Amino acid sequence: MKPELDLLDVISDARARVGAHPAWQSGPERIYDLLRTATKLRAMEIASGDESDLPWESVLAQLVAWHHDFPLSTGPCTESAAGEITALAAAAQHWDRLETGVRTDAYQVRLTGGGFRVRHSWNPAVEVADAFLEAASVPTQLPKLSETERRWISTRSAGSRKGPPGDVLEAAVNRATVTIEAYRKAVPEGQVPDTFPLGEGMTAGDMAGVLAVIMGLASLCEETAHRLSRLESTLAHMPIPRLMALLADMCPTVSEAHQALAVERLTYRTGRSCRTSPLGCVRNVGGEPES
Repeated sequence: MKPELDLLDVISDARARVGAHPAWQSGPERIYDLLRTATKLRAMEIASGDESDLPWESVLAQLVAWHHDFPLSTGPCTESAAGEITALAAAAQHWDRLETGVRTDAYQVRLTGGGFRVRHSWNPAVEVADAFLEAASVPTQLPKLSETERRWISTRSAGSRKGPPGDVLEAAVNRATVTIEAYRKAVPEGQVPDTFPLGEGMTAGDMAGVLAVIMGLASLCEETAHRLSRLESTLAHMPIPRLMALLADMCPTVSEAHQALAVERLTYRTGRSCRTSPLGCVRNVGGEPES
């Protein structure tokens, strides 16, 4: 058998191990166990000063996708099982690229010493140039953490589960708004105007306003976790009615209908991408959905 086919068999077996893993025989809380384990491993990597090219945001997205792909059962997901699934999610970042490359003859595969040696079949200069252009389009003058946010984080108890007060959240949303505008202006093909229609009467400006609130809160949670060395705040969640009340307060220029539409489009469903729909939705004990 050709080494290319052997490698494809290895990839297929790895995917099969994911579906057969006992971690999926657990209840709906497993998503928190998986994300907690992944963020802990990422924090350990940062603390030790290790540099890797592993796209951790894609690992987290893969965990969310798998959680929704496999049926729910009962019971907890153990720490060891969550660690094994996280390792598979990290490895999965290479499977699709390898498989696509092998099937399109983009890679040369050789079997040496019991392992596979994979090399490009073409000159990768175009891909390298594209990577440099992509890096050059990322804005560098982004707003830093405000003094209001910094002061709240420094006085916050490490074990507190209380959310930020209005002035702190407003500062975070303002910072996110400036960041969003910076990224929109840096796009090489030009910025989409606020009036650009996104369907059902919603505009790009409406979506940017809702995203600023969500991104501001998420960024504040991330900064809190980093400064207090507590990962729990990166897994913040709230009931949908509470989220909608927050949006009504922080996005007065966006109609209630468009706020709800934006949240629905940003909520992950099977068949959607975690990158374009980053909000998760779980059901609590009473059966009501939570964001």
